[in-house]
Amino acid sequence: LDENEFDMVVMQLEMPLETVYRTYELAREKGIPVFLDAGPAMSIPLDRLKGLFIISPNEAETEALTGINIDTNENALKAAKWLYNGKEFKFIECFKVKAVDSTAAGDTFGAALAIRLCKGCKIEDAILYAHAAAGICVSRLGAQTSIPTEEEVEAFLQERIGGTL
Repeated sequence: LDENEFDMVVMQLEMPLETVYRTYELAREKGIPVFLDAGPAMSIPLDRLKGLFIISPNEAETEALTGINIDTNENALKAAKWLYNGKEFKFIECFKVKAVDSTAAGDTFGAALAIRLCKGCKIEDAILYAHAAAGICVSRLGAQTSIPTEEEVEAFLQERIGGTL
């Protein structure tokens, strides 16, 4: 890994666990931030992944990692403190849309978040952008065909918040 060639490493747990650990260690040595999509849901030791830039678990994945069912904001905060440093938190509401198919929503959210962070966006703006992308995605049928373009996300944000990020 050459830190000049990579803005970020994005991984998920469908890879062998030792590959995830070793890739994280190599990236960390080079100062490359690592984004871990914590799917599919499984209980794994996280001690070798301390210092991850982002870990992004859905509800089932969070419960598998922490043992905490995030059925309330209070439990979501408990789980976040368990997974992260516990010093800062902010709830960022998703956009209300008519959901028809959640097939690619998590992947769309993660990809949009990673791309916006690599482009230099602040974390809150990147999350809002990712919420918009995922909101569009769930309002359409299908997987790849439901993933919006950047122009579609910008138009959605213009309509919903009166601007772009």
